[in-house]
Amino acid sequence: MLPERWIADSTATVSEFEDGSGYGFMWWVYPAGSLPESLALSGCDAFAARGTGGQFVLVVPGERFVFVHRGDTDNDRHVGGGDVWSIADAIFRARPEEGARSDAGELEPLRAEELPGALPAPAERDAKSPIPAERLDALVGDFEAPGLGRCTFFEHEGRLFARAGFGGEAEVFWERGDRFFLRKLDLQFRFPTNDEGQIEAVEITFRGRGLRGRRID
Repeated sequence: MLPERWIADSTATVSEFEDGSGYGFMWWVYPAGSLPESLALSGCDAFAARGTGGQFVLVVPGERFVFVHRGDTDNDRHVGGGDVWSIADAIFRARPEEGARSDAGELEPLRAEELPGALPAPAERDAKSPIPAERLDALVGDFEAPGLGRCTFFEHEGRLFARAGFGGEAEVFWERGDRFFLRKLDLQFRFPTNDEGQIEAVEITFRGRGLRGRRID
């Protein structure tokens, strides 16, 4: 069990922002009045953990209110931050009146229910196969694909990484032959060669949609 002192210290403001909110030890801190007045939550002291795609945990200690939201980032179905706050605030407003709430000793176990339209997580691929050095050198370079823009493949400490329009940088893993993939996105690369054995293009597949980029370096 975490000591109460650690919880208090980690959720206290260390860096403060202009709107009155702040940041503690890996927690965003929202003192009363720092959230927009349109939110019922604005009158409460709260702290939250926020992640990409709608991953969100909000704690309002004074109201014994905890809100957890998951985004389906495995299938690239993200939820915007504003929408997540709106959902949290709607549930907060819908709480029963103080006298109608159960005491802490009468809490019931949570029951998980699957949401309609849930998609399976992308299939796991083996990310243990090292890329041979001679193959790695041939893959390094810049490619350009319609709708994606420039896609750069570069080597770092004997490993292959990609930087492209899908956001940020990610390590590229070898699957087999001329096929490679990213672990965090359901995204695959294929590097076909010409008659001379040179790589002149990259074929990119993301959730069944294909793009082809030409080498520009």
